[in-house]
Amino acid sequence: MLLVLTLGLLSAIALYLYANRVAVKAQAASTAMPTAISLAYDGTPLLDADQMAAWTISGSWPNRIASGYQNGYWVTRSESSNDADIVVTDPATGNVVMRTVRVDVAVKDPQRGATLATFAVRLLQQKGAP
Repeated sequence: MLLVLTLGLLSAIALYLYANRVAVKAQAASTAMPTAISLAYDGTPLLDADQMAAWTISGSWPNRIASGYQNGYWVTRSESSNDADIVVTDPATGNVVMRTVRVDVAVKDPQRGATLATFAVRLLQQKGAP
């Protein structure tokens, strides 16, 4: 009788742990991709003051890398462009005014380090705009 009770209790615990793991994966799948898409189009998200202090941006336009915590995930956003991506230059100065930029976003689980979502898009950016 004790053996049956023990097996039943262990089965219930195993089922609970499995359901918890499935729920965590489902939540990650449903929030990681929207986080990646949102950050691809907005490189300077509105964050609380303490989170904004941890959001780092390095490099200069058009090659920037930003990383930090967003929605509980570690996010890395990188922008890259080369001379072939120049769209508009100022005729008077020759300075680049507009260019296309490839944006890559990777969303990772901060505890396990596993990549949950990646998103890439090509955007048209104007110098001086975020």
